[in-house]
Amino acid sequence: MTDRDRTGSTDPEDDEAGGSDRSLAPLMGAVYVVAGIAHFLVPQRFAEAVPPAFPRPVGLVYLSGIAEILLGIGVAIPRTRRPSAWGLAALLVAVLPADLPPPPRAAAPPAARGGRRGRRRGAPPRGAR
Repeated sequence: MTDRDRTGSTDPEDDEAGGSDRSLAPLMGAVYVVAGIAHFLVPQRFAEAVPPAFPRPVGLVYLSGIAEILLGIGVAIPRTRRPSAWGLAALLVAVLPADLPPPPRAAAPPAARGGRRGRRRGAPPRGAR
């Protein structure tokens, strides 16, 4: 229920979208439906982004594609918009590991690289004299 519904106002300025009853939710829903369909058209492309720690990357791609399609449809329907939007938020959090770049590999400490620290270039290793 909006403030307009509670007050009984008929003033178009009271609408949430600046005097318009139009919503971008159907457009948002369509974007998610198209993205979900893409998961089925090129699953290997999406599977490459799944971290190696997760099992069955293509299966996870299909699962997320189904979720995107269903939640995209749901966000376009006013009655199911809010729960579907929360579902999309949860889905985005769930797939975040696939969207992040892998962490950089830590450099080995100097001792593990042969103990070159503190040595001049071309000088023999310590203890080799």
